[in-house]
Amino acid sequence: MNRENVEAIGTTLGILEQVDVSSTSECRGRYIQVRVSIDISKPLCRGRFMNVGDLDLQWISFQYERLPIYYYRCGLLNHDERDYQLLTDKTGTSHTNNQQYGP
Repeated sequence: MNRENVEAIGTTLGILEQVDVSSTSECRGRYIQVRVSIDISKPLCRGRFMNVGDLDLQWISFQYERLPIYYYRCGLLNHDERDYQLLTDKTGTSHTNNQQYGP
């Protein structure tokens, strides 16, 4: 994957600030670090289907670093499970099995 592909992926998320690739402009390995400014009023994107190079659509998974407070059920920042009082139904069962965004 080259720098242009990485920049295209980053710009789908928000405003691209920085791409961490080697000086050869070729990205190697399983992870590429990209810094993007995003709208935090919307859920974080888990990934995207994209055409990468000559390949057909591929799922590109996103991982986030240094999130302050994050709720894995809805994907929104600035609140967590403690902020939801209705997570437990009348039987006392937690709804943690529907955590699309994390552990």
